[in-house]
Amino acid sequence: MTIAAATPAASTSRDDISNAWKEMQKCKQIRRVTGAVLHPCSIPSQVNGRLRKPGERSEIGSGQTMQLPTLREVGLLSACGLLVEVLQALLTGFFHRNIAPILEMNVNFRDMGGWAVVLGASWGLGKAYARGLAKRGLNIVLISDDRKATGAVAADLEFEYRVQTRTVWADLQQPTLEVYSHIAREIRDLEVVRIREHSTSPFSARQTVSVLVNYVGLCYPQPEYLIELPRADKIYGRIIRTNVVALVKMTAMVLPQMVTRGTGVIITVSAQSASIPSPMLTVYAASKAFVEKFTEDLTVEYGPKGVVSVCTLKSGYKLGRRYK
Repeated sequence: MTIAAATPAASTSRDDISNAWKEMQKCKQIRRVTGAVLHPCSIPSQVNGRLRKPGERSEIGSGQTMQLPTLREVGLLSACGLLVEVLQALLTGFFHRNIAPILEMNVNFRDMGGWAVVLGASWGLGKAYARGLAKRGLNIVLISDDRKATGAVAADLEFEYRVQTRTVWADLQQPTLEVYSHIAREIRDLEVVRIREHSTSPFSARQTVSVLVNYVGLCYPQPEYLIELPRADKIYGRIIRTNVVALVKMTAMVLPQMVTRGTGVIITVSAQSASIPSPMLTVYAASKAFVEKFTEDLTVEYGPKGVVSVCTLKSGYKLGRRYK
């Protein structure tokens, strides 16, 4: 559609203006009563230097006309989508809390025993996972880059739940992989201790890693375009090492023993940015999409071997945590 601005030479009669005004008022009244969508042809505009006459249609392309949804329709669709998500969450929670235990579909951490390794255990959701697993009787290995906070969490867990704890200081932002050798040395005796007094089981149920929680993550210091972020190379490298490399290395570290025993749980944490447009958080969002895909395919590979892989969704993100 070609619309030209009115020129001083273009003349319109008083009757044309009056008729156009009446038509517009009539359309507004119909819309208030019925909520109907106004067709662009019913709204007066200047075409080719004159006002559109009443009843005249404005062509778009090959005789087609444009029709836009009203705010009421958009709001109704959004509300319906939100309602579906809320109902799905409620039904899922009800199923897992009330029906799954009856059908013995839930993971019984109390019977599983052993140790749980929790990355990022000194704060936030990682700390909550550590407390929840300790409450169910598991001993906890807390891995974090904050020695003071990790020690405080360990002391609380030992006092409140009477479990054993072990703290491992590890900075997963380091450009080398030596930190994983350090972690492996710290938890090696939890994985390979054999029982000599019980010949029916090759591994000790109380001295093996049964659960791995990969909560550690890093985000941008502030939203920014990909090539305009200050110190972009260093920050992107740290995000990838923390969000991607740590997940792969820690999973590969504990997975062999889980496969040998035929039981184990791996919990990863994604974010909403993995599944929605997240401009100016591109690298972080892509790393969280990797977490979801990694967990999904890990389930296909090792689910039949008794290893449960679960990806949970965090509702938000925290910008600028511990950039050095």
